[in-house]
Amino acid sequence: MRLRDLFKKNIWTISNLLTVIRISSLPFIVFFLDKESVTGDKGYITWQLIFFAIVMVTDFFDGMLARKFNQVTELGQLLDPMADKICLITLGSSLIYYKGLPWWILAIILIREIFVVVSALLLFYRRDIEVAPNIFGKAGIALMALTAILYIIDLKNIIFNIELKSLIAILSLGFYITGSILYVKTYSVYYKNKKNNC
Repeated sequence: MRLRDLFKKNIWTISNLLTVIRISSLPFIVFFLDKESVTGDKGYITWQLIFFAIVMVTDFFDGMLARKFNQVTELGQLLDPMADKICLITLGSSLIYYKGLPWWILAIILIREIFVVVSALLLFYRRDIEVAPNIFGKAGIALMALTAILYIIDLKNIIFNIELKSLIAILSLGFYITGSILYVKTYSVYYKNKKNNC
């Protein structure tokens, strides 16, 4: 696909606009994280949560609205996963720097993302295979969002001698990794079936 092919259809769709809003919200989150760090004013947490909510809401609705209003475009299909990765890296690294999120959590997520994306691209271009995300992956993402919120508000609650936010983070990784394993397993099954039918 050539670059100009991405702009053949109307690019100013609702879903593409939501994706742009999602990416544009990230600098504000980082800004208010930095302001809280410099000033010690916990009032900035409210603004962090507001813009984080914008990121999550726009992420939830962009794909849904694109399908509902038949506005799926090549540009949107490129922008949405790119926005996901940008949000993941920006929010993850910011929470590590400002809020003490363990670095290895982001490292594991990034390794998973690279592995799944490469596998998906290889299988799609070879066999035209697309597989929807599974419930474990979705649960993992939801728990990661909760983890981000708990780190933003800097919750100190302790359960089983471990901070609740750390416990939720570990739990989210468990779901996320399980979802990834099932994701790749599903791809391999579809690949074998496609290969046998060729």
